[in-house]
Amino acid sequence: MEITRSVKQVFESLEKAEDATLQLVMPSYYLLTMKMAPAVRDSVMTRTFKDNLRKYLDSTFWTSINALHWMATFLDPSFKQLEFIPENNASDDRFKRNLQSDLDTWMTEELNVVTERLNACVVDAEQDRLEYSFMLQSCLHDIFLVITHKCCLWLL
Repeated sequence: MEITRSVKQVFESLEKAEDATLQLVMPSYYLLTMKMAPAVRDSVMTRTFKDNLRKYLDSTFWTSINALHWMATFLDPSFKQLEFIPENNASDDRFKRNLQSDLDTWMTEELNVVTERLNACVVDAEQDRLEYSFMLQSCLHDIFLVITHKCCLWLL
């Protein structure tokens, strides 16, 4: 059946171990919902099957999606315009506009988190450098005292 073949292809593309696929999650979801839309020539059984698959997809796939998926999709140049999101009505248009606004916020928040982590690493490295410098000075001081002491003994 064409529907199950489409689902299999999508999930196989998302399970590729060698390739990053985070950016493919959102387009894949929309592709599957489009493939599961009822067609004019579908039988009652096929429509029911597609409807159940759509409900399952919404209850499992959609609920596991988070901001990271959207950001990864947005950062992929081939999906940057989010053209895979249907704009069939005012609600779809509003969702896409709100999403684009949210993406700006999420990206800024993530950038701030990364900046904070990098700054913390710099502070830690500086602190480690200062501790090492203090230890080195202390060792040099001890060595100087030992040499001075030995020289004094030698002179006596």
